[in-house]
Amino acid sequence: MAIFSIVIPYLGTPGARYFDGQKITDFLDRYSQLCADYRLSESDKIHRLPWYCEFFTGNYIKILIKEAEWVAVRSILGRGYKDNDLDQLINSREFLDALERKPRSEDEDLLHYCQLFASISRGLVLRKRLDRYTQCQWSLQGLPERVVMEIFYRYDIDLEDDDGLDFGDVLEKTLVFFKRRKVLADFVRDKETDLANEFTEPQKLHTPSNIVKPSYIRQKA
Repeated sequence: MAIFSIVIPYLGTPGARYFDGQKITDFLDRYSQLCADYRLSESDKIHRLPWYCEFFTGNYIKILIKEAEWVAVRSILGRGYKDNDLDQLINSREFLDALERKPRSEDEDLLHYCQLFASISRGLVLRKRLDRYTQCQWSLQGLPERVVMEIFYRYDIDLEDDDGLDFGDVLEKTLVFFKRRKVLADFVRDKETDLANEFTEPQKLHTPSNIVKPSYIRQKA
């Protein structure tokens, strides 16, 4: 009976991941998916990992991951390369705090801010690095004051109600508010454009074809 072995792409071939000390989370996610696609066992997955790294980094990783399970390997490498990992830097309480404190005007893309805040804060809550009340409070504090007051007034949000405050509910109402605001702004802009075109286009005079011209005009023609 023939025995088939599964070969994943080697370093330098299309589809192969490469780690040079930067963005460890992204590398491990993609490497894990590659191994899953080729149905590698956990032991093969760990054994082959250094092959997909820069030479000196690979040798260092061999020391770090000796006789460890994959979950432990991820944790060890995540801690070891966190300072050069964009994913870990962004998904931190410190980054979220800085994001919330950044001044914003009403002309900025506030919908994008809300979506980014939600993505980062949910991970922090799951890892117990952020409580749900602070999550709600910070999400609104990152918006311009006039916008926050309008959201409070329209949806009757009470930040003093610790028990009844739900971030999912606050986020949904905030996103609906911005989406409706954008639709209204687009509508007003289109109307203003139509009016501007109406007054700037030259007015065409329509003369009936069967009109009888005065005799002096016919003589000139």
